[in-house]
Amino acid sequence: MTSDVLASVERHANAVSAAAVDKAKRVCADLPHVKVETMVESGDPRDVICDAAAKMAADLLVMGSHGYGFIQR
Repeated sequence: MTSDVLASVERHANAVSAAAVDKAKRVCADLPHVKVETMVESGDPRDVICDAAAKMAADLLVMGSHGYGFIQR
C-alpha cells in the first residue's frame, strides 16, 4: 500500500513539474532573445544547481521557492 501512495505522489509531482516547465516555455516563446533550456537532475540541490549553472555557462538563473516541502505545498 505504501508503495502505491508513493508512486501516486511521484506521478503528481512529475505532472506538476511538467506543467510548470510547459508554462515557462510558452511565456518565454514570446521573447525573441531569450534562450530556454531545461534539464532534470537528481541529487543534493546545492550541488546539482551549481553544477548545472556552471555546465550551461548560464548568465542568469531564476528559481522560485517558498521553502515548503512537496507535501506542504
